[in-house]
Amino acid sequence: MSFMIGSLTHDNTVLQGIRPLRLSGQQGMVARYVKEQADTASPSWSLKAKDLLTLAGEEAGGEVFFCGFSLKAPSTPCTFYRLEEIHGSSQYFRSDLLLHFSPWTGEPLGDGSFRKTSEEKDCHFCEALSLTGGTCGGLWQWTEAPLQMGAAIVGN
Repeated sequence: MSFMIGSLTHDNTVLQGIRPLRLSGQQGMVARYVKEQADTASPSWSLKAKDLLTLAGEEAGGEVFFCGFSLKAPSTPCTFYRLEEIHGSSQYFRSDLLLHFSPWTGEPLGDGSFRKTSEEKDCHFCEALSLTGGTCGGLWQWTEAPLQMGAAIVGN
């Protein structure tokens, strides 16, 4: 998985200054946040993308994105997923996460930046993931989320 920080121009049309952001691992942003919150009574927590950037020591104006492809030399439009918020629940050696995303599609400009090519209004989705770390420590590696029980109801 590749999470990154990038800056959007004032009109949100160009993504630039892309650099990596580590969410997993013992020094990752999620581990740092959970360790700071370890004394709270509730195992549940919520972290907005802007708060994640502050935790990472980034200046205002950045955005957090997920990228599922190599940024070395893309030549076609690419879809990034802007992280909006993380809801989590941390137990002893496990943290379950629900990441909220919205898509952002752009074409490469050749200088490592991307120009927005489509407008996805009111398009949001979530991804459930887990980390092997919690309130008592751990390795903080990505792992499968626990099986979520549920049902889909389909009508005519």
